[in-house]
Amino acid sequence: LENSIQQRSSDGWQVLNGWISQGRSKGTVKLLSKEQQNARYIWIDWRPISDRLIEVRTKIGAKHMIRALLGSEGLFIAGDLRYGARKGLPDRSVALHAYSVALPNSLKLGDLNQNYFESSIPRHW
Repeated sequence: LENSIQQRSSDGWQVLNGWISQGRSKGTVKLLSKEQQNARYIWIDWRPISDRLIEVRTKIGAKHMIRALLGSEGLFIAGDLRYGARKGLPDRSVALHAYSVALPNSLKLGDLNQNYFESSIPRHW
């Protein structure tokens, strides 16, 4: 992605953004530096937690959004061969994990009276 914008805040959060559209290959997306027909504006906030772990926040979702934006900046996700990792993981997974998910209060999931979910990071990472 050329000309992606990174803004830094005083608390360490950075912003990656751009435009995304369906890629030519099945299951891929194409990042664009400016608006084009059938492209969607996307962004993520991210900050390093350690030398091997980052935290990402987003309020929207698009197929491969996090993977493509991070990969475009050389922040390759372990095992993500599609977006720049040099080596796959032994189990062929991608080390991308939703630590927490917060759903809008207006969204109801059957009888579940909860809108926030949290899961620990897998130990093998």
